[in-house]
Amino acid sequence: MNVVFGRGIQGSRWANNLSDKGETLLFGRDIYNRVNEIPKKIDYAIIATPPESTAAILNLLEDKSVNLLIGEKPYARNFVEYEQNARLTEKITANNRIFLPIEMIYHYISLEISSFSSPRHIEIR
Repeated sequence: MNVVFGRGIQGSRWANNLSDKGETLLFGRDIYNRVNEIPKKIDYAIIATPPESTAAILNLLEDKSVNLLIGEKPYARNFVEYEQNARLTEKITANNRIFLPIEMIYHYISLEISSFSSPRHIEIR
């Protein structure tokens, strides 16, 4: 089972791309009314929502078994928020990919942060 959080253009694209990987549930702003529909075991979890909702969605996934989590869009609004979201993400699964804006990547590299237990995967487009 796959889950995509975000019904916008990007969320719809992710859902379409996952169509050959099994059943995919697509959640939008209605997620808080549908929390019981989130499966316990998730193959692919995609977060394609604005960054202000990332932490809340990660909290919903905390007790789930997630094989791969992809944090699409900017994963946070600033570096402090990124660190908090990254720690939540690592609690859920070590198998994750996080997309960040280039200015946050610069701060990540320039501050030489090494407090994470595993290396971060940074995608540059």
